[in-house]
Parts: sequence; C-alpha cells; structure tokens
Amino acid sequence: MPMLPAKLRSPLKWLMWIIVLQLLLGNISAALYAYRLTHFKAEAAEWNIAEANNVFDKTWMLFTGPQYARDTVENHPVFPVRDVTFKTAKGLLIHAWYSTVAGARGTVCLFHGLNSNKAYYEPEAAAFRSYGFNVLMVDFRAHGISEGMQSTIGYDEAEEVMLAFRFARNQGAGLVFLFGGSMGAVTIARAVSHYRLNPDGIILDMPFDGLVDHVRARGGTFGFP
Repeated sequence: MPMLPAKLRSPLKWLMWIIVLQLLLGNISAALYAYRLTHFKAEAAEWNIAEANNVFDKTWMLFTGPQYARDTVENHPVFPVRDVTFKTAKGLLIHAWYSTVAGARGTVCLFHGLNSNKAYYEPEAAAFRSYGFNVLMVDFRAHGISEGMQSTIGYDEAEEVMLAFRFARNQGAGLVFLFGGSMGAVTIARAVSHYRLNPDGIILDMPFDGLVDHVRARGGTFGFP
C-alpha cells in the first residue's frame, strides 16, 4: 500500500487530533448539560446568551449549559387543603396537598412536570373537585417543597406515585385516578408497571416516549449541544 507523502502526514495527524478533541469536548459538554438538567440549586443565575459580555463568555455559557433552580413558589389553592407528607425508601419527605369534597365519588392524584410543582395543576384540581372528586396534589422529589435536589426525570419518582396512590386508596373514598402531564405522565406509566398499581383510570397528558426524544426536544429550546 503506497505511503502518504511526508508533507501530508503532519496535517492529517493534526486533523485527527482536532476531531478527537472535538468529540471529547462535546461529550464533556453533554455530561455537564445532563448533570445540570437533573441537579437543581436553590437559586440559579439567569442564563441569557444574548447578554454575554463577549464571544468567549458566550462560548463558555453554551459549553457548560444553564443551571436550573427548583420552583418553590406555590400559591395556596382557592379551595381548602391539608398538608400530607410521604417518606421514600431513602428517607426523602414528599409534600402533598389533599382536599376532600362532601360525598366524594373518588380521588384524583395529580402529578406535575419537570421544573414545576404541585400548584401548577390547581385549575385542573378545582375542576375535578367540581366533578365530585377529592384531589391529591403531589410535589415530586427536588420540586416544590419536597426534599431532595436531584431529579431522575420520572425514573425514581415513580415511588412518589406509588405512595400517593396507596394513600388515596387507604382513604377509602371510592375510585382512584392518576393524572399527570409530561414528566408526571411518564412517571405514572412507570409506576403502574413497576409497582403493579391498579388505579381505576389514568390520564396521561403530553407524555414523552423516551429520554432521548425528550432531551432532543428540549435542545431546541435550551440550546443543548
């Protein structure tokens, strides 16, 4: 096999090293984005590429990705609720609101999406109450005022669905339905399968079909590499 001329070997070696370096940096950047997507801070600095001081600051911001803060702002519902807490197997305290209606036909457990909290579904909870159902509104771990700072985007959070379902079933108030959107929806699906739950019905609003597609969709909004 003929050898490449000596004058071409050095540029090709440099090109190969550049490609290897780009692949390495791309994987490091993706790992940083993944870590920040699932590990929240109490307060996060505003992430605005348009306000970067120069191209180096902008490049660094894009490389490391945005840091997310947990949303702890939960306006109290207009209807009466009482605080309920569950404890996970690892000792995390999970906070929820439980609201009952006279002569309830059953209970609807509501589960929010990523970077949200239980107050997000107050309008839906009010509607379910008007239909004659108790409502149980749950903060996933690392969301709202539940404990923890790390999310698994629905994988471990299935435990919270199981705890909420068992609480609702133990109240003996008839039918139990599970309602969730986005991460809440896929968490319900995992919990029903993993814990062999038997709710009387489930409502899954905008579930994603897998983590790959979910992250790909978020890339269009948050600038994932």
